[in-house]
Amino acid sequence: MNLPMSLEDARHYKWGQNCDGWHLLDTPELSIMLRRMPPGTREKNHKHFRCSHLFYITEGTLEMWVDQKKYLLRATDTIEIAPEVPHWYASQGPGSAEFMMISRPPTWGDRVELD
Repeated sequence: MNLPMSLEDARHYKWGQNCDGWHLLDTPELSIMLRRMPPGTREKNHKHFRCSHLFYITEGTLEMWVDQKKYLLRATDTIEIAPEVPHWYASQGPGSAEFMMISRPPTWGDRVELD
């Protein structure tokens, strides 16, 4: 799609513990999503075999655990997750955490939960 897009135009989905996501780009090679997590919610510990992620925090605070090491990410922080690396994350602020998740290739069918 070459047209400007708003969140109202993007395909919305629910995930995790009542979290929101929007597909901004979804091709066989690349996925770009905007995700919002209410305070106190968390993603399960997992890894991907082929997919690598780039997280860019747009709002709030995200606690990210990557290969058992903790990072506290705030707006404008970025972190990359390589394939095969266990990771999970949680919204730790008084407000929601919002972030862009860029995945190459997309995560569909390439996830193993570790909890």
